[in-house]
Amino acid sequence: MDFIFQGFQAPLPLWIYILVLVGTLFISWWSYSNVKKIGTLYYYSLIVLRSSVFFILLLLLINPFIKSENTYFDPANILVLLDNTESTKIDKRNYKGLESYKRLLKELSFNEENNVNFQFYKVGNQTRPTDIDSLTFDEDQTNLTAGLETIRSNQNEANAALFISDGIYTKGKNPIYETENIDIPVFTIGLGDTTFQKDVLVSSVSTNSKGYLNSTHKLVASINTKGYEGNAIPVELKKGNQVLSKKVITPEIRNSSQEVSFDLLLEEEGLQQYEIHVSPLPEEWTSANNTHHFTVDVQDAKQQMLSIAFEVHPDVRFVRSLLLKDENADLVNRTWLKGNDFVEGDFSEVSDSLDLVIIHGYPQTGLPGNLKGRMKTIADEVPLIITATPQFNPQQFEQDIVDLPVSIAGPWNYRPISLIDETEAAEHPITELPAIPYDELPNLVGPIQNISTLSYARMLFSSQYQNKPTQNPVIVPHELGNKRQLFVAGYNWYRLQQDQNPETQAFAT
Repeated sequence: MDFIFQGFQAPLPLWIYILVLVGTLFISWWSYSNVKKIGTLYYYSLIVLRSSVFFILLLLLINPFIKSENTYFDPANILVLLDNTESTKIDKRNYKGLESYKRLLKELSFNEENNVNFQFYKVGNQTRPTDIDSLTFDEDQTNLTAGLETIRSNQNEANAALFISDGIYTKGKNPIYETENIDIPVFTIGLGDTTFQKDVLVSSVSTNSKGYLNSTHKLVASINTKGYEGNAIPVELKKGNQVLSKKVITPEIRNSSQEVSFDLLLEEEGLQQYEIHVSPLPEEWTSANNTHHFTVDVQDAKQQMLSIAFEVHPDVRFVRSLLLKDENADLVNRTWLKGNDFVEGDFSEVSDSLDLVIIHGYPQTGLPGNLKGRMKTIADEVPLIITATPQFNPQQFEQDIVDLPVSIAGPWNYRPISLIDETEAAEHPITELPAIPYDELPNLVGPIQNISTLSYARMLFSSQYQNKPTQNPVIVPHELGNKRQLFVAGYNWYRLQQDQNPETQAFAT
């Protein structure tokens, strides 16, 4: 432990303390001046002793500061992230692949630094703890974002980080956007050669991981190209050695990023593996990143849907015709006649394992109590789509079945209306529709009074009557816990499909 004098905290000027010290010395001498019976040694010893007492009191009076210091050594903790992917083994001009990489690790002499604690991580598809001797350099994807997330999560126990990579990321986001909230210095060592090289990279494939047998599966592949502007580049969707589909892209600029869409027909059940592949091109730096593998869990199961109509209307046929075209939908139709009678069969035979129920209209009278009870049970357990028809009675529906996400103040007074979009397309999945001028669509029929959206629900589409917005809802979804409901207050949607404009027909579908 070291003691270090820091100075004095003196409330008075220094010359006053010097004057006081001189005065105390004089008083000490004067107090013993009449003492003649002791020897000279004792005489002066007493004077010095009393003067010392006064001097110590004076020192305490002016508050001396003394600091104690303990010096100890705390070794630094360094996070070291090492690229473990196949691209680090590729020779590129002065960079000799794995030979250069291993020589770099040897020159860094991690094992010889006794005053530093190194924590090693290997970066590939994921980032995992490792040691240098366990690196395999054989992972097929580089997720640099995962490496930065590792630094961020461990930065409280580290002093700095060292990232060694060739900088080629083929998975995750662009790492440049993931550097926020990292409070420790991050040092990088780049592998490879910075000389521009032509290259094609299949950076990602976006698709649903689950699909259904004998259905069409949508997927989008992102292709990055460097130095192949104006060249036709074939992009293949493959399963094993079989080419399922092929499309051609032509980059217009030197560094290009393009998306390619494919429709994949799922013909085999189970976990199926596919790939997006670009054949090696002339002068391409490496073909190791020309392939991106992905899997789809193909299930032989369809969505169980019930369409129950309490009124015969063209909209009923329109909706059912669309669902029958969907290979993922197993549709059961029931059209009410009277009492417990339905055109297609007994309502009690409807399966309990429903995924969706579509209710077309609802009468004011005529439904027996057992049918109302069955409908109420379904409404409490299954997501609903309730669509209005000319004879739809909302008050009776709420009394018998379930509350609607709208407020009812009286008769709705149906009139010809046009749609108004109340939300941006990206804000709700329902509104992810083809872009179209709504005032050019055929008129629907909807309520223009005594209806409003409840505070807990959200209006996606409102109406316009005689070129004036009504603020009355036409389409209102509501979700609470595991209960989901969609109410469509207008009808005559079938007219959109009958329109001769292809864009209107696409919107209707």
